[in-house]
Amino acid sequence: MRPAAAPARAATAHRDSARLTSAFKVKKSKWKSKTKKKGGFFKKLGIFLVVLFVLFLVFVALVIWLIVRFFRRAGRNRRNA
Repeated sequence: MRPAAAPARAATAHRDSARLTSAFKVKKSKWKSKTKKKGGFFKKLGIFLVVLFVLFLVFVALVIWLIVRFFRRAGRNRRNA
């Protein structure tokens, strides 16, 4: 009778340890997912800000180019007239 009782206890202990391990893994994965979401948000925000900055630089360069072009044409028209 005793040999039958010993494996039953081992199986129960195995189940409990498996539950604890799976519960710990779930908590760990939830924590990782939270940090990944924050990192993803800041990464996307950074990319968005870099794109906005590049577009701003292109816009400023275009405005400067148009101003220079306008003054050059105005200077040519004064000389010809």
